[in-house]
Amino acid sequence: MAKKNDSLERSKWIFLGFIFALIISTGILLTKAFNSEPPNYPTNPRGVVNDFYTWYIECLNSGSNCDLSQSNFLSRSFTSNIEERKVTIVCSKDPVEEFEIDEVTIDHDSAIAHVHAISSTSTVSHIKVRLTKVRGIWKMNDLTCGHD
Repeated sequence: MAKKNDSLERSKWIFLGFIFALIISTGILLTKAFNSEPPNYPTNPRGVVNDFYTWYIECLNSGSNCDLSQSNFLSRSFTSNIEERKVTIVCSKDPVEEFEIDEVTIDHDSAIAHVHAISSTSTVSHIKVRLTKVRGIWKMNDLTCGHD
């Protein structure tokens, strides 16, 4: 009887150990899944700004509803700030046909990119984009508009 109880006790601890390992593994996998970007996500501020404006201008030109809250390139605080202030992300009243990224400066976990948005009327808007790292991933966090 003592051997049967020892065997039962050992089986109980093995089962509990298995359950504990399963819970830890699931937590690690979920954390990685929710804190990661698609495999082709840019690894530097210039790439984030370039990919965002490429997507956004193509989206506008296609006549689609460009839902900024669904963009991987913007921080959550920036998305809500844009909606509150009714700021245009391209800093132009006219349709933007192209953009150029000039200087990008990086200081630890923050960066600034200077962008020129060129509209269909050849008006050039200067956009100062601020980026920050959110859990190690570069995100656009704010912008300031200026014009020629």
